[in-house]
Amino acid sequence: MLRQQHRFFRSVLIGSDLALVVAAGVAAYGLRFYVLAGVLPPAGGAESHAYSTYAIPMEFAAPIMMLALLWVGQYRPRRDERFYLEAGTIVKGVAIGLGATIVTLGMFQNILFGGRHYSGVQFMLYGACATMGLLAWRFSFRMALRYLRARGLNLRHVAIIGAGRLGQRVYHTLKRNTWTGITPVFFVSHRKHETRSTCLGLPLSGLADLESTFDAAQITGVFIAVPGRMSAMIPKLITSLQDYPLDVRVVPDVNPRYVPMNMSAGELDGLPVLSIRESPFNGWGGVLKRSVDMVGLRPMAELITGIRDEWDGCMLRQNVKPGITGWAQVNGHRGHSSLRKRLQYDLFYIRNWSIMFDMRILLMTLFRGFANPHAN
Repeated sequence: MLRQQHRFFRSVLIGSDLALVVAAGVAAYGLRFYVLAGVLPPAGGAESHAYSTYAIPMEFAAPIMMLALLWVGQYRPRRDERFYLEAGTIVKGVAIGLGATIVTLGMFQNILFGGRHYSGVQFMLYGACATMGLLAWRFSFRMALRYLRARGLNLRHVAIIGAGRLGQRVYHTLKRNTWTGITPVFFVSHRKHETRSTCLGLPLSGLADLESTFDAAQITGVFIAVPGRMSAMIPKLITSLQDYPLDVRVVPDVNPRYVPMNMSAGELDGLPVLSIRESPFNGWGGVLKRSVDMVGLRPMAELITGIRDEWDGCMLRQNVKPGITGWAQVNGHRGHSSLRKRLQYDLFYIRNWSIMFDMRILLMTLFRGFANPHAN
């Protein structure tokens, strides 16, 4: 049932995205050769550039763009992911698709298109229209889902295995983020037998009753959140859950203070590796961050010195350069405000950095950053 629902939504999204990409190509042609013809006259005049001859050929461009979006992971499940992360994926996919389209048409222009050179402005407009159209559509789609979920529709009921500190933290996190539509409906204790019958107002059973509990439950997913000292039982739990058509997620028992960077999962020659300290400014992240720095905006807090032995994680702030604004500043913590608060906001920025996060900070700075009463 869950897989069928995901396939349905993915089909809807792929179909709508394809329509938007084609529409972006048509819009790019109209804008270039009609709307902007008076400002940027095309060679030969607009009347000599018929759509059938000089429009970007969508029979080639649209499949390339869709493959690029698929390649960057645009159509994987995103129920519990923030929109700015999806927006970053869309921008990345469109950029790759646009580049691949230009290269492909350039390679085959003599064979398929009589040696014609397509307008560079038209390509730029195509990328801009595709990006704006996809962003607007995906945002509207999320808002529609949020509306339905607020009314009890399109929800996913899940169980939490582990009723201790970590399991309860998972419960509170899911309850705070109702936009995901993921709703915990019962707990399974990490103990074999449980004397209590409820936890945080939800039914609670022991591991000994796992099979009968799951057979009677109507759930679509499981969060395994057992204490670190009992992590050896996780493989056995995962094996026992293989008989159920459920999404299974493991929440590691790691204190957030010891996870100073974005945590990510990967593998090394088949060996699972959990990265808990990896700079988000490596690779393309560093290139994008450096581009923002070079134009003089470097979002980040002012450098705080003297706080190395007293504040956990403070040296992580050296991963980025000080700048004119930052996540702490736009949230009212600058000047003579609390040093602890500013450090907390700065570390959150480092752990969750993305180019879209920087853009958000810059926009917030324009509206409220410098007008804050703590600004100086």
